[in-house]
Amino acid sequence: MRFFDRAIILALFLSPALSQASCNLRVGWENWHPYIYEEHGAMKGIEYQYLMALADAADCRLVFVELPWIRALQELEQGNIDVLYGASHSPERNRFATFSRPYRHEEMVLVTHQRRMTTDFSDWAPRNRIGLIRGFQYPFEIERILAGMPEPQKTIVSADDQLLMMILADRIDGYLVERIVADWQRQQAANTLQITTIAGAEQEPMHLMLSKQLPDTVLTDINSAIESIDYPVTNTDIPF
Repeated sequence: MRFFDRAIILALFLSPALSQASCNLRVGWENWHPYIYEEHGAMKGIEYQYLMALADAADCRLVFVELPWIRALQELEQGNIDVLYGASHSPERNRFATFSRPYRHEEMVLVTHQRRMTTDFSDWAPRNRIGLIRGFQYPFEIERILAGMPEPQKTIVSADDQLLMMILADRIDGYLVERIVADWQRQQAANTLQITTIAGAEQEPMHLMLSKQLPDTVLTDINSAIESIDYPVTNTDIPF
């Protein structure tokens, strides 16, 4: 479904509540198990639950617009959507977006077949095929290692689910995702995958990215909500 078709449908569905809110925000999203996803026509996931809690505290209403991540960044820059979640701060992104205070931290890990397990990403990377997400900003130490890899060994895709399918089909040898996503995907693959911590890749703070076209009061209200509402789960207690 095209961007505006999807947005209009969701807006019509939510219109009574939208008219009563002090702010209405268009949120770019895509299936990202177990953070946010659609199941049997309903949206679910820990990130979705948290976004809804923040919106309620900030007296805002959310319209969810389904977009791939790289397209969502472009739409935010153009002002066609208002909010993205799970975003790392960077000078480039700061050019067209404002950032909330951090609301959680994220650890990037390497996922491989158990038969190709490793304890050292810097040693593994130059000799293997790796899957990466288009438009994703990896921690500095990971970016440094990736920069030294030959380009043909890198496969760029649009979503985490594609990485899982590709490794199960032996089209890549490993890929980089968030630890919570890796834990969920290992469950889907009947524990045939290995998760490796990457030395030097510290946990990064995650922010909401907001369009610079929004009033400053929206960011103020969202930051206040983040201060008062704890993120619902940690890496150790997520329900699969």
